[in-house]
Amino acid sequence: MDTELRFISDELRVLDAADVPPKIVGYAAMFNSLSLDLGGFREKIAPGAFREAIAGNREVLALMHHDAKMIVGRRSAGTLTIAEDGQGLAVEIFPGNTTTGRDAIEMVRRKDIKGMSFRFNNARSTWERNGNDKVRTIISIGELMEVTLTGIPAYESTTAEVRSAIDRLETEATATPRRNYADRCLRLAAIAK
Repeated sequence: MDTELRFISDELRVLDAADVPPKIVGYAAMFNSLSLDLGGFREKIAPGAFREAIAGNREVLALMHHDAKMIVGRRSAGTLTIAEDGQGLAVEIFPGNTTTGRDAIEMVRRKDIKGMSFRFNNARSTWERNGNDKVRTIISIGELMEVTLTGIPAYESTTAEVRSAIDRLETEATATPRRNYADRCLRLAAIAK
């Protein structure tokens, strides 16, 4: 059982709205979109490939850079929602008011991170030749273990955005100068939109 990683890039965004905690939304995978070269082959994901994994209600984490110490959402906690629709694997992440959560929102907003990735194992697939390319089509993802925000995507077709305003990081009395500065920058960015 080999665990596999796939990286996807397109557009990640932070959506802001007053008095609502922020969320990062987008797609961790897009159907029928060819990956970059994965070491002698390219890959695409067939519609329906995530259906069984989602129905299994297994734990799935949302991470930064595939780092298990940088959790920004968890399915069982309700801070990560995953669903398969006509385009691919839709993701909603509700980052907490933590260093990692705030960093995720800011990096997506600034477009420093504009891709997503996912980790899986036990996939079922078919192979074909498309010109000079060997193409693997994943028909069932098997077990979905994580979705991750990344700056190094293998697929170039995802979307993500941050939605809603970031709550005050701390009260002015207890906030650090760095956090006050970050909070002011986020408020100014929201006003400038």
